[in-house]
Amino acid sequence: MKKILLTFSVVAFFTACDSANKSISNENVVKSVNSSISSNSYTSDKISTSFQVDLVTNPAELKAGESVKLTFFIKNPKGELVKDLQVVHEKKMHVLIVSEDLQEFYHIHPQQDPDGKLEVSHVFPHGGSYRIFADFTPEGASQVIEQKTVNVKGPERETAKLIPDEKLEKEVKDIKVILKVDKDKLTANRELILGFDVLDLKSGKPVTNLEKYLGELAHFVVISEDLRDFVHVHPMSEDDPGMKRTDHKEHAGDDEHSHHHGADNEKTKAMVYAHLRFPKAGIYKLWAEFKREGKVITVPFVLKVN
Repeated sequence: MKKILLTFSVVAFFTACDSANKSISNENVVKSVNSSISSNSYTSDKISTSFQVDLVTNPAELKAGESVKLTFFIKNPKGELVKDLQVVHEKKMHVLIVSEDLQEFYHIHPQQDPDGKLEVSHVFPHGGSYRIFADFTPEGASQVIEQKTVNVKGPERETAKLIPDEKLEKEVKDIKVILKVDKDKLTANRELILGFDVLDLKSGKPVTNLEKYLGELAHFVVISEDLRDFVHVHPMSEDDPGMKRTDHKEHAGDDEHSHHHGADNEKTKAMVYAHLRFPKAGIYKLWAEFKREGKVITVPFVLKVN
């Protein structure tokens, strides 16, 4: 069975680490240079060096509705396979897959084998183009985020245009999520704090049984409409990570916000906060992931940033 090899060109801060040589032979090799991509990576004074990430798909021809194995090989500048990756939020690599119109979203996690390669299976439900974002942190280096486009054969669904949400309230499965942010403060290159109010859909009361998902009470992924900007953030931490007790009048806007901890009553509710910065003006899609009663619930929002 043929495989296809997709090559990433990754720039990140790096310090040398020991890795064994690993060669990959493949009949179908596609090499490309990806467009620049920005993220909310932390800064570092370490030496700037390039990583190469190879993605092998098996089978080589991706078909809608059929399982495909995605295998990632991370190499240092010497061409050696990088085995030592930091565990970040319980995983060595987070892989985010989206359709090019951002209507589909998948958050999966490859497992690393003793040789160092990372593998995960996935089913693309429709034909068309998908972007794969690989998020990982080598030991002694800063966070690396890289993307690749794959094409899937099969029936394509109708594409949809991103339209900013007029009302920042969403109902998904058994929860209602209200995004608390002053739209006038949604501006590029500004440090923002977004508040997410999670309510039980039936009772309308605050959800008090959110479970930790990958070590946090929520995960947030933000991607720009042009697919060039990517942000992967987690709740702010203070006492219980990300969880605050606030009254109904409070909302998040920027760094000047307040909160208090108190006993549960009709005037208090659970809030989860995310701290992020939009790198430029435009339309963005945000996915908030929560876990309740053992199930991960993904809640999407579309935001216009001035």
